[in-house]
Amino acid sequence: MSTKEVESMCFKRWFVLYAYTYEEFLKSETFSRSRKIEYLSSRFCAKEAVFKCLCSYTGEKLKFKPKSIEVLNNVNNVPVVKLDFPYDISFTGGLTVSISHKKNICVAIALIK
Repeated sequence: MSTKEVESMCFKRWFVLYAYTYEEFLKSETFSRSRKIEYLSSRFCAKEAVFKCLCSYTGEKLKFKPKSIEVLNNVNNVPVVKLDFPYDISFTGGLTVSISHKKNICVAIALIK
């Protein structure tokens, strides 16, 4: 995903409220403009990866807002996913996401163990 896709949107209030949790937004506010765009773009990319992974896992077309998926880093700087939606989806090994970004490109992959 190109950061250019999110760049124009990440400064629009309606998009931020639709796509990001309060904690994700607060974290982004600690960064410079360019790092904020990179951070929010990579989080949005991760949310898309998690969404597609969950739809594939359940075999259903799930419907929920992107902010129902929160992606924050733990103390080791590893992305951790927190789900907040009305579906009862259980997986014994957990859900893992990996994010990478360089310049204006970001990529994410989600796996259910």
